[in-house]
Amino acid sequence: MEFRQVQYSTDLPIIIEQARIAHLESRLSYIEFSPEKVEKSLLRALAQPDRYAIFIAERKGAPVGFASVSVGEYHIGTDALLATIHNLSVIRSVREGLSGGRAAIGLMRGGKAGVRRRTCARYHCT
Repeated sequence: MEFRQVQYSTDLPIIIEQARIAHLESRLSYIEFSPEKVEKSLLRALAQPDRYAIFIAERKGAPVGFASVSVGEYHIGTDALLATIHNLSVIRSVREGLSGGRAAIGLMRGGKAGVRRRTCARYHCT
């Protein structure tokens, strides 16, 4: 399994499809999925690499998961940046197999390494 940070808009269709799959499997699947909204969010993230990062997991060249991370100040504090994982998803066929945990941990480690360079005080999932 390989993990990489998304840096190019050519990856957008891959991430949008991964987000669609994750949405269909979520408890919020009754809400209509908006690929346009996902694309807008991804373009904003790519344009602000100091504030956002998106990671993708691939197995044999095929996407199997993704994670998105943002960096921001604590909403009621000062002088501390926090990194937050907003989405972490691994497709069901991988998630239910032996490599599911490896995919999730790899995405979390990628996020942590990506934000470590931004001197964040904390790294957490919401």
